[in-house]
Amino acid sequence: MKRVASFLSGLALTASMGSLARAVDKRPSVSEELSPVKVITAKARDGHVTRAVVRYPKSRGKLPAVFLTHGGFTEWSLDQLKKAANEQPLPAYYLAAGYITVVGTWRTYQDDPQSPGALWDCAALIEAVKTLPQVDPASVVAWGGSGGGSLVLELAGETDLAAVGVWEPGAILYSGLLTKDLRGPNGERVGGGPIFADPAKYFTARQRQLTREKLGKIRCPVLVTHGDVHAMKKLNFEYFLPELMGAGKKVTISIYPGMPHGLFWYSDEGRIEKVQRAFEETERFFRRFLPTQPVPLERSEVQWVADPPGHGVKN
Repeated sequence: MKRVASFLSGLALTASMGSLARAVDKRPSVSEELSPVKVITAKARDGHVTRAVVRYPKSRGKLPAVFLTHGGFTEWSLDQLKKAANEQPLPAYYLAAGYITVVGTWRTYQDDPQSPGALWDCAALIEAVKTLPQVDPASVVAWGGSGGGSLVLELAGETDLAAVGVWEPGAILYSGLLTKDLRGPNGERVGGGPIFADPAKYFTARQRQLTREKLGKIRCPVLVTHGDVHAMKKLNFEYFLPELMGAGKKVTISIYPGMPHGLFWYSDEGRIEKVQRAFEETERFFRRFLPTQPVPLERSEVQWVADPPGHGVKN
């Protein structure tokens, strides 16, 4: 693990504390009366239609927009999207900070992890967001975690965005390691576990070349935030992130020691402090590249509600 230690030693550890709230177990909430939930649809290049939910800050004039997407391989239902937009902290933090907030999904692709349909859906949603009332199309940013992080990195090479942020991106997908035809010694389908345990076996010269080709297409600044808990860290720290850092792009990487993988959409005791710190770093990063700056809501327009364990969006 010497390469991991050397790599981590060159990264800044995130240690800022939040300013929007001090109660660790409370999340922000903006009423639907103040910011109604709207549904939009977008048609991908192959005709597939996908959905997202949108919430607008109470403000006049043009505003930036943030596209937020989940991880995994399966499409979220409209109820799940609405629940996330209304009851999860990350969308509420962005809404309170003055962003038009979009929570989007994409078609299920677990049967073929390398199929392009999910990326096509996300790209179509981004273009739809740019046409929304009040959105400055030059001030659209995107964020995703895990599999959604992989998709957002691909979006950075497929669409025009002001900046992107990713949490523990799924390099297993981005770099083409996980495929529908990947089999073990007895013909069994290989999942993420063996790849995370021995990435050197799977991150071949072909995968390295594919990774470099994709990274070469990135056309906006990138922020990667990452914990040091999940099994994917060996693949990301030793293989993927060094490739990203060497791609000649505007890249910032920040490590969050002890932070688990799924806190942005799934509740855990004390998660709000961690989610808030990551949000604040990412939002500061986004603002550096936004032609149109967000206009935060008034403090009286943001409530703080309990975020008990087990409260999250379930597939």
